[in-house]
Amino acid sequence: IIRIIKNGGNIKNMLKLLLSLPYMRKRKKLFARFMNDYLSKDSFNINSIKDVDEKYESLVVGSDQVWNPELVGNDNTYFLDFADTSKRFSYAASIGKYSALDSSYTSLLEKFTMISVREEKSVVFLKNFGIDKKIYKVLDPTLLLDGNQWRKIAKSADRYNQYKRYVLVYAQGKPTYGMDLAKNIAKEYGLKVIVVHGYVHQFKKVINIRDAGMEEFLSLIEHAKYVITTSFHGMILALNLHKPFFIELNEKNIEGNERMKSILADMGLENRVLVQDQDLSAYRDIDYRDVEIKLNLMRKKSYDFIQHIID
Repeated sequence: IIRIIKNGGNIKNMLKLLLSLPYMRKRKKLFARFMNDYLSKDSFNINSIKDVDEKYESLVVGSDQVWNPELVGNDNTYFLDFADTSKRFSYAASIGKYSALDSSYTSLLEKFTMISVREEKSVVFLKNFGIDKKIYKVLDPTLLLDGNQWRKIAKSADRYNQYKRYVLVYAQGKPTYGMDLAKNIAKEYGLKVIVVHGYVHQFKKVINIRDAGMEEFLSLIEHAKYVITTSFHGMILALNLHKPFFIELNEKNIEGNERMKSILADMGLENRVLVQDQDLSAYRDIDYRDVEIKLNLMRKKSYDFIQHIID
């Protein structure tokens, strides 16, 4: 509410935010539970992070846009500046906004023992940036687990069991023709449209879900007939769970779209990018046999890189 007031927001927006607070609290609680169940309990802040250097033999930074200075507030912790240079490694580091990474970061990057990045463009960018060492390309960490492993984490939520047949839309950024496609597919096959999002407003003529936890989110993807998303990780999870999916790119974020384009090119799935007014009838299904062959080859390379760090 304070943020809305500072930004000159009106009473209508404040009321919408108040109405959304129960969803936000529920979602926060569910994600906290997920982190407690599956992630390390160790946590550090800017003052205590130096203690990590004494505690561990190797330190790894990654992955999603950790080397985007604008996103991390110019915090050089993400370049492991506090650590002994022999311990510095990156796994699937993503830059996101290449224009934000200037030459002042060259010396920090040069001090890494081994560097791996997530996108092909990042490999080329860092070489042109003057980094005089091999740059490896590896998979996003979410793809190190296969679909069966994610299914074990997914939890079937009783409150969603009523929705048996649906198109799932996962919205980060408001989808335009992606939403139109979802409604068209739903009409053609007699499906519902479920939209998972964290916005204050509700999308019209669809089922809005704003308080799904991680397990529930995975379950919603797993049981969807089709997935349409604007999110990188929404796309990745749909791919890993072998769902027919489409992704709508943000036309205003050309650099950020490289994240999606890189993995789609690796998997031979460039045709999953939505283009307005394109006839997509021929692309509804995906033959995941070929995709899994490519994915497993990249998994092996990625695990080999991790083994190098451990050794």
